[in-house]
Amino acid sequence: MQEQQHEEKPDGQEMSFEDADQEPAEDGASDSEAIQPSSNEEISKEELEQFILKERPSYEDIPLDFPLFLEKRLNEGKTWVEISKIAGIPSSQIQPKWKKYKEMVTKMMRDGGSA
Repeated sequence: MQEQQHEEKPDGQEMSFEDADQEPAEDGASDSEAIQPSSNEEISKEELEQFILKERPSYEDIPLDFPLFLEKRLNEGKTWVEISKIAGIPSSQIQPKWKKYKEMVTKMMRDGGSA
């Protein structure tokens, strides 16, 4: 029955009622968002921080406990200078490492994985 409807369309376009029911929900931007919502969109600072606090990813390249440092910043109001003292490294080194850590976590989020 669907094949007959498919053939009878007067404008020459091929379409069945089955296609009409499925394609609008899957077509266009909604399709790409449904499959990979993070890959084409920028991850917000809040999303990144929540992911870090929940998943607590760690990397051999960065031996610092950034989830703990982030907790101290958010919950205790610590500055990066104060955190660098806690970590025992110069404050000039903690910011580049934090930036690299966030980039690695962002990549992990886009790839859909966890630590």
